[in-house]
Amino acid sequence: MQRDTSSINFAPIIGQKVTEINRMYPILVLDEGHLTIECPWRLRKENRVIVGQPETEIEDKKDKAYFELESALIGNIIRDIIHYEDISDLSVASDGDVFLDLFHDSSWYEGWQLQGPGQFLIVSTPGGGYSYWKED
Repeated sequence: MQRDTSSINFAPIIGQKVTEINRMYPILVLDEGHLTIECPWRLRKENRVIVGQPETEIEDKKDKAYFELESALIGNIIRDIIHYEDISDLSVASDGDVFLDLFHDSSWYEGWQLQGPGQFLIVSTPGGGYSYWKED
């Protein structure tokens, strides 16, 4: 299945470093922005899943799962971002061929938010749409 990608210019985010991961949702803190994840996700290297959101929900696996996420992303540079328009999924590529894939899955709630410098903001909205703001 071929998926349509959006024409959003992610230049304000490309080149930023992941400086911290807040385990609350999780939230990836960048040099000048953040990615808040409130939907299913997976972290992969090439075609292999390193860790996924379900592992963070198992009490005795949670710390190990977040350790895997943090070890793979903190200090890495964002190299590319692909936004799929049809259901507002997001794939974030970073150093070492590591990809963070986000899957919007709710008709009632936002799935994720990506905020950067210069009023850059994209939000996956309930039902799989999205809203996008940028500095003019």
